[in-house]
Amino acid sequence: MSEAAKIVELQSRQKRLENSNKRRRKKIPLTIIGIVLGVLVIVFLFEEKVYHLFGTSTNMVLIIRIISILIIAIYLVFSFLKIRRTNTKIKEISNQLYNILKLNA
Repeated sequence: MSEAAKIVELQSRQKRLENSNKRRRKKIPLTIIGIVLGVLVIVFLFEEKVYHLFGTSTNMVLIIRIISILIIAIYLVFSFLKIRRTNTKIKEISNQLYNILKLNA
């Protein structure tokens, strides 16, 4: 494989990773809104069936809030870990490109 082809391949891979990071960052707020709306729909549908488990409506609302906050926190942690992993891959590719281009100069 020639150096030019290797450089082009590395640059395209780096660009794909950057684009996937951008898409992932744009999807985070929409996903959080979707999770909140999904929890509200589930509460609305199953309120009468599970009401006796919680006792009062305040307990039910409190537990549902805690569970949805945990779900959102777990989602955010995993999303930011994926973004960080992708950023390290991008930096590795940048270093490879730098080393290849430095040797050519």
